[in-house]
Amino acid sequence: NQIALSLDHAKGLALSDVTLVDEYEYYHSTMFVYECNYLFTTVYLEVNYESPTGHKCFESSITIDASSYEEAKQKAYDYILNEIAPNLEHTSERVVDDFIFIEDHDRNPTITLVYEFSYQELSESDSSLCKHDFNLIEGIQPTKDNPGTKSYYYCTKCGIRFYYGKNDEEIYFDDLRDIQIDYVEVIENEDGKIEAVIPENTVNSSIESAKEENGVIKVEINVYDAIDKDLTITDVTLSEESITSILESVQGSESSVEVVIDIGNATVVLDSTTLSTANKIEGNKTLSVNVDYKYNHLSDLQKNALKGKDLKLSISASWIGENGDYISDFEGGSVTIMLNDFKPENDKKLQDYTIVYISDEGKLTIMPSFVDREILCFVTGHFSEFGVMAKDEANVLIMQQTLQYIFPYIIIALVLLLAIIIIIVAKKKHNKNGNSIKNS
Repeated sequence: NQIALSLDHAKGLALSDVTLVDEYEYYHSTMFVYECNYLFTTVYLEVNYESPTGHKCFESSITIDASSYEEAKQKAYDYILNEIAPNLEHTSERVVDDFIFIEDHDRNPTITLVYEFSYQELSESDSSLCKHDFNLIEGIQPTKDNPGTKSYYYCTKCGIRFYYGKNDEEIYFDDLRDIQIDYVEVIENEDGKIEAVIPENTVNSSIESAKEENGVIKVEINVYDAIDKDLTITDVTLSEESITSILESVQGSESSVEVVIDIGNATVVLDSTTLSTANKIEGNKTLSVNVDYKYNHLSDLQKNALKGKDLKLSISASWIGENGDYISDFEGGSVTIMLNDFKPENDKKLQDYTIVYISDEGKLTIMPSFVDREILCFVTGHFSEFGVMAKDEANVLIMQQTLQYIFPYIIIALVLLLAIIIIIVAKKKHNKNGNSIKNS
């Protein structure tokens, strides 16, 4: 349908007959190339160039009046040579590619031109080709119909985009998906919790842009950037169909898959085994992760067991099916939880803290934890109540709880030992008295 719509659109704008000149396969689609004359109004420019500081890309859109493809190309090329090239200190250039791309939303044909420049060697004292003039481009919230974008910096001199908060890290053309924000539906539950429902098209978009790292394909779903920052998300709902699509995306390959869900104060990473286990339960699945610095969700029994102890925060995690079935055991799968907002106290490092599992009775068990990119993380094979404590205090508390737990058994053992000793002594005394009577 998209091809037909674009072709009809092209025919409506054409100044001459449309002729099919080429046909080829591109990924999973068949591409058709048509030839005709247009009145060009918009030209999208992409200039790629290599320099001692690495590959760079300049992108821009300009308005050009031209009655033919060749005229539009020439005017765009003149613009690059006169307006862009003088600022690049290049020594040579060549045309790499050019093609027509129909922009349906603005009803104007757009010609895309790609050029390549070569650079002269710069002295070691030169730190950059451009003294950047950064302009902050504010982010746009996504809607049901259109994705949004994160905030980023744009250099008005060289036209390069940079990640927000990282003025030295460029956004290349192939990485524009990194600043795209897909739509997430936000609803308020009956209990007042804010729930994020992930539409299937958002999941599909995340699957298409997933990147592979060490044999693992990471499907990233960014909930935090898609919502109002005044909201605190605790629940995230994925449909059964979405989880199935994620698992099927790696079928037939040697790669595994992980789903990375960023809810702001925490990021949850679900491995493929956990996803498969969850999908054994029919219907939608709601993942709940509540990071609480006041640990209000702990029971009175748990609070009493931890009373007077320096618990920094608690994490309540659960995964519930549509019919209320809890997914507590991941059947060998694992979930990594990253505590994005947790910061160490002034005299401590993140490595000085550990994660503890809090049982229903308040007994603590140390969980495997690590620090990744200055974020405290831990791995679990089941969801429950967890907390963050200083390692030294956690070890002392666990020792106290262990002694408190085994103390009654120690007393019983001592009483039994004492009873055995008394019986042995009494028996010996009895035997001694018996022998005395016989002798007499």
